[in-house]
Amino acid sequence: MKILMIAGTLFFAANAFAETAQTAPNPMLDSSFKQATGSWTCKGTMKTPTGSQTEVKTTGKIAKALGGHQYVGEFSYPKSDSFPAMKSITEWHYDPTAKTLVANSVSDNGDASRGTSNGLQGQAMVWTSEGTMGGTQMKSRSTQLYKNDKEMTMSFEAEVGGNWTPVGQQVCKKD
Repeated sequence: MKILMIAGTLFFAANAFAETAQTAPNPMLDSSFKQATGSWTCKGTMKTPTGSQTEVKTTGKIAKALGGHQYVGEFSYPKSDSFPAMKSITEWHYDPTAKTLVANSVSDNGDASRGTSNGLQGQAMVWTSEGTMGGTQMKSRSTQLYKNDKEMTMSFEAEVGGNWTPVGQQVCKKD
């Protein structure tokens, strides 16, 4: 434990005295998320594990963090006939090595995912992710399509048998 404390102290001291200036946030991250900051309410439909459609509502808030090097979103999903109530947190950042945006999500039911995106292309941003849903390993793809600064459509797909299958869509409006 003492070695870890010394190593941690040296790491932070080296960074504090580094001669290089802190880098500015990557413009891809900011241009992709500047429309997304704020509080949102989303309504739409999702497929249940049995294949039927159910209405869903999501509320969330997205904010810039770490001096613009990260965005963080907190989301709530109320209980419905088909899904339990859930809360989740997602953080987005730019990976300078891979030169892509990265998303890491975790929910209070234990599911987690990691996704990547090439950022906002026109008015759309596509994320491809791997993780778990309901404890089951899965690949997913989500597309955010901005209508304007106060409205977007979120479309969700899951990889089933090697093919992308639509599983839901929500219209989100900024509060």
